[in-house]
Amino acid sequence: KFDTVYQTAVQEWSTRQTTRLNVCLFDDLLTKLPSIGKALLVSPIAIAAKESPKTYLKSESFRLMSSIFSNASNSESEESYCIEALKSSTHDALTAIDQALKSGELLKAKRARDVLKASEHVVSFICRHGLLDLSLQKTMDSLLEQYKALSKSSPSAGVKQICAKLAEDVG
Repeated sequence: KFDTVYQTAVQEWSTRQTTRLNVCLFDDLLTKLPSIGKALLVSPIAIAAKESPKTYLKSESFRLMSSIFSNASNSESEESYCIEALKSSTHDALTAIDQALKSGELLKAKRARDVLKASEHVVSFICRHGLLDLSLQKTMDSLLEQYKALSKSSPSAGVKQICAKLAEDVG
């Protein structure tokens, strides 16, 4: 099955020191076959964002996550299987974002922007599709605190602005 192949590929890319897999493989899939790519990659990318040992790979995982959730809507352009795959992975994606903001390793402006952009798209998807349940609400409350803390501590005006907008959206 394709899902197993891509799940294994993402796992290898995000965990092995020496791999011949490049992030371009996943970018190309998302560009050329967006619905299929989103459905296949959303879960493994959320896991990679939580479990990658290297900061750069976590950052790339969040960039991919942002791309996956960015144009997901209820329109005819998105297949129902794609929307269902995204819905089933929202908790993992939100948890990965929360962990990244709490850990502090992705808080430099360059890396934080990828996490915040992914957060913006995931939160927007959750709100658009009415997926907010008790578990997600707790994670969203935690994210709200992380946005406020990052907004106060970051020297970057751009990061502060994004955090303020996200805090407003979540709050």
